Amino acid sequence: PDPGATAAVRAAHQAAFGAARVTGWPASSATEDFPLLTGAGGHLHGRPGIRGAYWMLGSVGPTQWAAAPGTGPAEKFRGLPHNHSPRYLPSVRLTLDTGTAALVTAALAQLDPVAE
Repeated sequence: PDPGATAAVRAAHQAAFGAARVTGWPASSATEDFPLLTGAGGHLHGRPGIRGAYWMLGSVGPTQWAAAPGTGPAEKFRGLPHNHSPRYLPSVRLTLDTGTAALVTAALAQLDPVAE
């Protein structure tokens, strides 16, 4: 991911959702192919200048989050079922609403010339 694009998206998400709802995400294999969609994949798609920012979207509601084991975000993330688990149960409405808002907010942050 592009550090400038990532910082702009993070700032936009913090402004939209509040800093408490935006947290870091440790490196993981969930993102192994993402660079191919950006400038790093220029040899595949012919667009070496594409900037990218990657974020993860939480999909649990406040009740599930409060019940998750651990005290900090990293511990709670580890205690929640992931999207390939048979126990995965997203909060559908909250996830769709928040995900749509996150996508629009990120796009606007990249399209706003002031954010550059």
